Order: sequence, then structure tokens, then C-alpha cells
Amino acid sequence: MSRWKTNPGILGSDRDYGPEAQAVFDSPVPAKLVSSMKKAGKGSVYDIWQKAGGKESGNWTDLFGWSAGEFMSAWSVASYIDKVAEVGRAVYEIPMYMMSG
Repeated sequence: MSRWKTNPGILGSDRDYGPEAQAVFDSPVPAKLVSSMKKAGKGSVYDIWQKAGGKESGNWTDLFGWSAGEFMSAWSVASYIDKVAEVGRAVYEIPMYMMSG
């Protein structure tokens, strides 16, 4: 596989079930994510959020029901990739982007 086509996802599970990940899962969903969903007002994540009750605060299960584990993983991986790009940009002033499947 080309080094440019790697997948940072988790295979065979919706999320990490270790103690640190469980603490994050039980913690409030980041306000930045809730704000972004409200601003978008549409989309698959928005629809699942609304179907789960459209709460504006709470843990991952409170806001996303059965999809909570997958959404927490996606948010964690995306946040990590954002940080790597930010640090990389500080070293190399080159365009960085991410392609979806």
C-alpha cells in the first residue's frame, strides 16, 4: 500500500475500550463539535444527533445514542490528524489536506 493511502481508523471495533478512552467516552462531547453540528444544520451526523434527541450537552452516548462509539473515534482521529498537520505546518509551509474515502 502506498504511504499516501493509509487509514488511521480502527478495524474490528467501534472505539478504544481502554480506561483512558472510557474516561473520554463518559466525558462531555466537545462544545466545538456541538457548535459545528448546529451551524451545519444538516448531514448524516446532524441527523443522527437529532434522532438521539438533539441535546446540546452530555456525554457521547447522551448525544449520539448507538453511534456514540464510532463518532467518538472519528472525532479523536480527526483531532489527532488536525494536530499533526498543525505541527507539520510549523516545520514545512506546504499545503496539507485530507481526502475521504
